[in-house]
Order: sequence, then structure tokens, then C-alpha cells
Amino acid sequence: MRLRPTRRAWGFLLAAFVVYVLATNTEVVWLYLVAALLLALVPVGIAGPWLTLRRVRVTGVSLSREGFNPPLPVDRGKAFAGDRLRLHLGTSIDPARLGDVRVAVLPARAEAGVAVRAAGTELEVELTAVPRGLVSITAATLSSGWPIGFAVATVTLPLDVRTLVHPCYFVAPASRRGDIAVGALESRRRGMGDQFFSLREYRSGDSQRRIHWATTARTGTLMVAETEAEVDAGHVVQLAIDSRATEDTVELALSVAASFAARAVARGEPVRMVLGAESLTGWREILGRLATWTGGTGPPAPGEATRVSAAPEGLVVDALGLQLRLPPGAGLDAAERALRGQA
Repeated sequence: MRLRPTRRAWGFLLAAFVVYVLATNTEVVWLYLVAALLLALVPVGIAGPWLTLRRVRVTGVSLSREGFNPPLPVDRGKAFAGDRLRLHLGTSIDPARLGDVRVAVLPARAEAGVAVRAAGTELEVELTAVPRGLVSITAATLSSGWPIGFAVATVTLPLDVRTLVHPCYFVAPASRRGDIAVGALESRRRGMGDQFFSLREYRSGDSQRRIHWATTARTGTLMVAETEAEVDAGHVVQLAIDSRATEDTVELALSVAASFAARAVARGEPVRMVLGAESLTGWREILGRLATWTGGTGPPAPGEATRVSAAPEGLVVDALGLQLRLPPGAGLDAAERALRGQA
């Protein structure tokens, strides 16, 4: 903890000295009492802030967001790029006793637009336009001059409040030509793999007849038996990011790739996302990984796939029945309008 006297303290000391000199010259008793009172207030005013912050504690209470409205209901409550986040922090002292309050945020670019204010018995931290990725509040710096302001005490407390910020997305439109191609592909695969492949968690739209009750009873989670045919017929989205691509293009590519995966989820189809050398299944896993993925390239995914690339010349989408190229600087709205125009 740091303790720094203010100008007010030095002013009171000077005033006490002046009154004492006057009392000495005039021999007025009550002036001695005034000088003693002024002098006694100085150590009280300096010790007050130190005592206020000596055992202060700060804890995270709740987090709310406003901004992007996710198309899939399962994502309501998650944070998305560009959202405004409000974090409520509980303190062990009355916020009215605090002066300046600052928080340390990672990554550094998330610190822009951070505001802290008292909200009743809590502190409200507001972060505007948060970037994609893991946003962490690592520390809170509190200062207080209570009760008189003769000194300002400052203390920095560690915090570990983390929020995963996901890329925004839309539900990509279905292309009639793409549906014909997918239908033909699935008809060729039908009957080639009905044997048991693995178990996975139950997803909305799955038939209850496929629930594996023995595993469900053992784990306490609804599990579904998956066959080889289902795995092969899954919609595949491959994302590749060139290190020379602009930051705006990279963010757009992540959002567009998520949008194609969201289309499969909305239609109740299995989906697989290929990120460089990684292969992910399940919407929760895909969206969570897209929130932190920094890029890379890998070998082309085998078979039919929707390929999304962030290149130096902009966004490139090669999907079943859809071809799209957007220059650097294009936004998610432009990508959605272009894809719907080709659907």
C-alpha cells in the first residue's frame, strides 16, 4: 500500500503553525486550543485512508452483457466481439469511501473504453466493444482519501475474472445447388457405415430411440450412439488463415466459418470444423475454439467441405454451390448480404 500526503495536509500544518504564532504573540488561550485542534486533525486525516484500505477485499459478483443477439438460442448469455460488458464487483467497504478506481485488463487493447463507477454497494466495471478472445481483469487499484483528504492511500488487489468473447456469426443461408450436391453425396454414402462408431452427448433434434441408456445412467448425461454413416455425412467447414492477412479479414473469416457451422447446427446436422491441423466436432467446442484461435493452415480436408480462407487479398469462401470473395475491410454484414444474394 502507498500513502501520499496531499496539499490539504500541508495547508493544515501551516495553518496550525500560524495560529500557534498568533497565540504566542497575543497570549490568547483559545488560539492555543485552535492550533492544537488543527495539528491533531493532520495525523487523523493521514491515518484514515490507510485504515480504510488496510483490509479491503474485492470479489466478482456478476457479469452482464448487451450488444450482439446470437441467432442460436444456446448461445444466449455468452459474450461476443463488440459487446458491452458490465462486471459488478463487491467490496468489503462502502464504495462511497473510495476515490479513483482502476482495473487492469488483458489484452491491452480491451482497456480502451473501460469505466469504473459506484453502483449502490458495488463497483460497476464497463468494457465497451470487447475484442474476441479471452478478456481478463487481472487487478483492481483502489485509492481513498477518506475521511478528510489529508492523504491518499492506494492499494492494488489481484483479481482473476475471465470472460471468453466469441466471434459474431449469422446462420449462413442454404444454397439450392449446395443442397443438391449434399443430397447426392449422402445418398452415395447411405448404407456404407451403419455400425457403431462412438458415443456423444445428446443434441437438440436427436431421436430418443438413439439414446444409449446404459451410458446415460452411468455418467448422468444424455449420451447418443453415433454410427459411421453419421460421422461421414457430417458437414465439414475448413478454415485457413494466412499470416499476411489483415486483422479485419481474419476476424471476418472466423465469423463466416462460424456462420456455416451454425447453419448445420440450426438444421440439426452434425458438423466438423477443421482449423489448421485441428479437427473439432460439436457447436460448443467449435465456437469456443474460434474465440481463441490465432490462425494457421493445414492440408485440405478430404471430401466435400466448405472452405473459408483469410488471405492477403481478402476473404475467400468456396462452398457447395457458393463462391465468394470480399476485399480487406469488408464486414460481417457485407458477407451475409453477399451469401444471401447467391443462395
